[in-house]
Amino acid sequence: MKVLSLPLIRILVGMLGGIFVSSGLPDLGIWPFVVFAALVAYMWLRLVLVKSDVCNTGFVVIVSFFMFGLGYQQMCSTKLVEHSGNVKAYGYVKSTVSMVGKRAKYVFHADSIVCDTCVYFGQNGLLAMPSDARLAAGDYLQVDMRLSELRRSANPGAFDYPAYLMHNGYSFAGYCFNGSYEHLGEKTTVSVWFMQLREHIAGLYDKLGFSERSRDLLRALFLGDKSRLDPDVKQAFSDCGVIHILAVSGLHVGLIYMFISTSLSVIFIKRYAWLRFVLTALMLCGYALLTGMSPSVMRAVIMMLVVEFGNIVGYRRNKINTLAVALFIILLIDPNNAFSIGLWLSFSAVLAIFEIYPRLTFFSIRFAPFRYLYNTMAMTLSAQIGTMPLTLLFFHTFPLYFMLHNVIVLPLVAPILVGSIVMCLFSFMPAFTDLVVPSLDACICFMIDYVEAAGNLKYSTIDGINFDVVCALLFVALIVYVIRFFEKPHILNLRPVLTCLLLGQMWYLGRDWVAAKEQYIVMFDSYGNKAPAAVVDAGRAACMVDSASMDRHRSIVVGHKVDKWLRETEWLDSDVNYMALVAGRNVLLLNNPHTVGQACLDSADVVMLLKNVYPPRGLGKTDAVFLTSRNFKPWVVRKWLDRIAGNNAVVSEYLVMDGKGRVSMN
Repeated sequence: MKVLSLPLIRILVGMLGGIFVSSGLPDLGIWPFVVFAALVAYMWLRLVLVKSDVCNTGFVVIVSFFMFGLGYQQMCSTKLVEHSGNVKAYGYVKSTVSMVGKRAKYVFHADSIVCDTCVYFGQNGLLAMPSDARLAAGDYLQVDMRLSELRRSANPGAFDYPAYLMHNGYSFAGYCFNGSYEHLGEKTTVSVWFMQLREHIAGLYDKLGFSERSRDLLRALFLGDKSRLDPDVKQAFSDCGVIHILAVSGLHVGLIYMFISTSLSVIFIKRYAWLRFVLTALMLCGYALLTGMSPSVMRAVIMMLVVEFGNIVGYRRNKINTLAVALFIILLIDPNNAFSIGLWLSFSAVLAIFEIYPRLTFFSIRFAPFRYLYNTMAMTLSAQIGTMPLTLLFFHTFPLYFMLHNVIVLPLVAPILVGSIVMCLFSFMPAFTDLVVPSLDACICFMIDYVEAAGNLKYSTIDGINFDVVCALLFVALIVYVIRFFEKPHILNLRPVLTCLLLGQMWYLGRDWVAAKEQYIVMFDSYGNKAPAAVVDAGRAACMVDSASMDRHRSIVVGHKVDKWLRETEWLDSDVNYMALVAGRNVLLLNNPHTVGQACLDSADVVMLLKNVYPPRGLGKTDAVFLTSRNFKPWVVRKWLDRIAGNNAVVSEYLVMDGKGRVSMN
């Protein structure tokens, strides 16, 4: 069966297209829903009057749900609070995001935010507080906080923090480090009650005698709470390629489902199948709420409930349809989930397991230990192949020993999860818990020690992989072709693969040809009173950074997905001035005005200021372009303008970085 022939796949293609396009369009009001209703009416009339199959109107289905996705995303999108500075807010804590060191971050629901000129009602946001505040879910507060200025970075390819907040349902980000808050009482909602239950279960782990490292890992494995997990431990799991264990997903929900199903099968006989289904659905939904309703958890819960429902009614299920139903329901719950990388990693892993894993296990191995070992390796390889395009595209890293680490670590997950559930259920029996807890704690500590040791192995990961969208599409096309080859090995058609490779090669040749002719300047916003800059001349680049905070600026510049030249750039120390010839114009990267020569100033056509310093007195009278970035203080900008005007210099262009990170010199 062709995938695109499934009606639900066509619906999802149109809906996802509308969701992704909506962010770049103005608010269209109800018009997308009007067009959607008209197209649905057209399809219904065609079905009733002409007796035509709806599947034959595939293009109309895609267009209609494109309009639905467009309107639904705009209706559900979060509006940012257009205010920065000191405000007074009244609201309650919904959950804890992180609690590391002296700083804690909470999800805060503000019933009201009182500004100087207006009041905002019913806003969700992030609130940073000192960790010693020890806030809990449901605490109702009056907070004097300072709202951060939410602006998109001018750096090319930079992380879009405002978009991140909107896609996660947050409308503000504030902080309160001066202790000016007051506890007014408690607030109870369904989500808050489950967060309080999560804290209660975590408290049981404290009382049962688990070590601190084990408690933090148990909170992440079973409860989905990574707020207290050591960042070094989290990085070690990532370097080993087993970071998926810390994200509650199908592996965890599957084990919980097996535990619930086995327990209910002992209690209820077969004729109570519907009662078992209802109880299973309630427990799995409760577990999803307990872990924070992440997209990967919702995907696993919905798929398992669909499969269980199909078993009861005798429905012949289709794996792709089941996956599509889960994605459709998740998008209906919140269309912003479409922008979650975790969602697509989860779905791509499951889709790869559906399509690749059966083709790797077409033969049987009689010896049970070898069969388990091979099946684990095949499933790990299938999931890794499915997620590789996304991990390389977004994270630019690849773990080399992922298969070995998964074979060793995955068998430990099941006893740890089941043991944590049993410990919670029998926490009132000290004799039993005192017997089991040391063994379970030793198992968890072994997992952490192994992952930390494995993460320190030489060449455990490859970092800084240059991988763009075109590479990802070519990789996906290759995966699809290999799957099709396994389906019909007698038909070996290399034309699609060769065509994709030819188009990809033409794309990269054209891009390199354009890059070899480009001449431009890039200035990067950063923290403090200094800014790195880069001068690019026909594919060659020189970057000036602050040597005192090289690592910080290097992460700002190299960490973003910009052109290849920025990863192969020549780095210059910030204590010197640098003159470059770009497009026949002399560009001066000015770091220390007191050491620059008069001849250098006179010959400069473009002056790039990299520090908050006074302009030199000998600034020439030649035409100049003065470039700066937004982290410069206003008095510096005014001083330079006054000095330029005093010398009667002609300023061809004065640019304060505001949404522009790149200035062409062609």
